[in-house]
Amino acid sequence: MLTPNDSRSNPRERLLDAFNRRGGVLTRRDIAGLGFGSNTLKQLLQAGSIVRAAHGLYRLTEVAPFGNAALAQACLAIPSGVIALQSALSYFELTTQIISEVAIAVPRHIPRKRVEITLRIVLMPLSRFTSDIKRVLSEEGDRFRIFTAERTVCDCFAYPDIVPENVAYEGLRTYLEGPSAKISSLMQQAALTKTEHIIGPVVRARIA
Repeated sequence: MLTPNDSRSNPRERLLDAFNRRGGVLTRRDIAGLGFGSNTLKQLLQAGSIVRAAHGLYRLTEVAPFGNAALAQACLAIPSGVIALQSALSYFELTTQIISEVAIAVPRHIPRKRVEITLRIVLMPLSRFTSDIKRVLSEEGDRFRIFTAERTVCDCFAYPDIVPENVAYEGLRTYLEGPSAKISSLMQQAALTKTEHIIGPVVRARIA
């Protein structure tokens, strides 16, 4: 693994390697912490190897706009946020819908950086942020917080003004048909989100 002091490559190559090891997204603080100066960052920007995604936030140009790196980018822009709804459905492979925005839940209106991707800010009660949050650190280096699959499925029914009914039902059916379905956990989240009257009948029909 290369480090900023590795003499086998020039600074630009080492910084690109750092981007690749961290999922294609780095903050200015990350870059400085790795020992790279502003000149190296500027050179990569001028070469088109990276782009400025937000104030103090950079990503590789080749990174998919709504892949895992975009989820990490959203959480870097809003540190208290949690990936939710359709974006979480997509991450857990519970929907066939094409995602055109990143849905991120926040407990209240908070300051955030302006980002290049389209964000859907979802205000949720503070009590919803005390459990069922998964912290992702993928092999590619993507870092973000996301609600569990069970919580995501229930939230999709709890926010019908954001998530179309057909998308919510697709997510529920796909979840129940999957090998990792946890019915007790799903029903606990249904109680928390007040969606038992919707989730319950579908679950009972599936396991009858």
